[in-house]
Amino acid sequence: MPQSNDEAGEVYAAPGAFDPAATRAALARLDAPVLLLAGELDGGPRPRVAAEVARLIPRAEVAVLPATGHFPWLDDPGLFVRAVTRFLAGSSQRPSGTALRPAGSDGVSGRRTFRLSPCT
Repeated sequence: MPQSNDEAGEVYAAPGAFDPAATRAALARLDAPVLLLAGELDGGPRPRVAAEVARLIPRAEVAVLPATGHFPWLDDPGLFVRAVTRFLAGSSQRPSGTALRPAGSDGVSGRRTFRLSPCT
């Protein structure tokens, strides 16, 4: 049986509930490593949306998980664990304010981006 919370849905989508300018400003002040995971085959939001959001967060990293969709932890649990483990290992070694290396042609300039190979 599908579950829903109509009251929460009404509040979530209420006029004034989402202030894009305030959200962008808050993300720009975020001083913590952030991992944005994107499934390569996700129909919404697509991996490029993760790249756009990453540009708003100073210490963001993007991981695009190949051959996965909206729920990469279900599509390939091993790959998901590797991505999160890699991020956690790296973020524990990066001090606040550390510049992340440019990612190249992936559309996330200035952000550390990585693609992992599927588990075999």
